[in-house]
Amino acid sequence: MEPNETSATRRHLAAGSAAMLSAITGIVSYQHGLEVVRATGSTGVAAYLVPVVPDLMIVTSSLTLMEASAIGARRPWTAMAALVAGIGWTVAMNVAAGWRNGPGGALIAAAIPVAFVLTFEAFLWLARRSPRRAISAITGQRRPPTVDEALSLLLGADSRRGIAGRLSVPKSRADSWAASLKQAVADEPPAGAGSQPVPAGTSLASANGSHDG
Repeated sequence: MEPNETSATRRHLAAGSAAMLSAITGIVSYQHGLEVVRATGSTGVAAYLVPVVPDLMIVTSSLTLMEASAIGARRPWTAMAALVAGIGWTVAMNVAAGWRNGPGGALIAAAIPVAFVLTFEAFLWLARRSPRRAISAITGQRRPPTVDEALSLLLGADSRRGIAGRLSVPKSRADSWAASLKQAVADEPPAGAGSQPVPAGTSLASANGSHDG
């Protein structure tokens, strides 16, 4: 198996494992929350909806922070507050559910939402590192990206060997792209003298054909 195929296999296995763990811990956490909500007197539809609120706060705020990072925006303080509040809420409900079994039960129950948050964040990280997502970020811009912008996004999405395998080019070309980008950053051209936009329909390989390895 080629190195880039091995990397892709690891990524897919890790993503599948993280998704499965997130689902399992999310279900267990919900069940604990449902027990606490019912024990405090809530009934009907409310009893089923309240336990899912903190988990949805965690998911929504995590995705919001991830998007803010992707577009280079400042992290919204509301999303950060919602993430902290959601984690605290769901941990508190799980601890309350496990307390009837003593400190040991409370500790085990508290570990469930912690596992949910960590595995869900790991899943989001893997999704963000996907080369396909990086390419989508390039093509989704309203203006054509400069060569340096396109290279920066591409090289940040995967290893050079992985990029070379996906684009069917020699690894030496990916190395030369990285070197060119590093040199461009070091040169710091004057304002208004940046790289020209990549013409529509022009591939990175052809735009950088002079850097063949």
